Amino acid sequence: MNTSILKYIAAGGLATAMYAGAASAVVIQDVYYGAEDHGFGDRVGGDLFEVDNMSAVWGDEFLTIIITTNYNPSAAGAGGTDWGDLFISVNGWNPNTSEPNYLADDYSTGEVWELVFDTDGGVLYDLTTAFDYDDAILISDEAYTGSGTFRNNQEVQVNSASAGLTSIADKSKVTLAPGPGITSGTITYEIDIATLLAAGVNASSTIGLHWTMTCANDVIEGEVPVPEPTVLALLGVGLLGLRLARSARR
Repeated sequence: MNTSILKYIAAGGLATAMYAGAASAVVIQDVYYGAEDHGFGDRVGGDLFEVDNMSAVWGDEFLTIIITTNYNPSAAGAGGTDWGDLFISVNGWNPNTSEPNYLADDYSTGEVWELVFDTDGGVLYDLTTAFDYDDAILISDEAYTGSGTFRNNQEVQVNSASAGLTSIADKSKVTLAPGPGITSGTITYEIDIATLLAAGVNASSTIGLHWTMTCANDVIEGEVPVPEPTVLALLGVGLLGLRLARSARR
């Protein structure tokens, strides 16, 4: 059995036991600006591009991430922009923090992401398998081809055609409930906890999250603590993985 597939199977059986009952929400406020704001600060452009916050709740099977935003690509004034994808770091959040509001942080200086959920395609990808990480990620300058001022050099989407990029067959999903472009709607991602465990999430760290639309006019980024697993559950995951690994060698 392929070892990259094996690691996702190995984490699956005990994910529910590890995180059952961990249901407190963490709210990430939109204090992240990012580089290349052209002097606008948090948001480039009008109210349509406003991102209010991002909340995260660890449930029994899913990490539920809700982004509250005015953004709607169908609204008047969207100018050919589109939904961005959800980027996930499984081993902590490491932005460039040399300036307030992360003004020096962009694709070239900030976090290197391990997972990304394709909002339009509904597919979770493992970025660590790509032959070329730079090619696997589309920045705003590549994904948005319209005119006008926008925030440059921010990661916005996955390049699903990139060589070596692995799609993960799991239960992760997204639900879009956009507002009209002048008041808030929501984007809800449900990321399979078993997949996060298999990708290397551990309770001694945090996970990083990043989302924006393709023009990156308002970026939200931050971190969420990982709940402590029980010792029994950790042992169970280890034993399950060992059994599967032995079976794969036969």
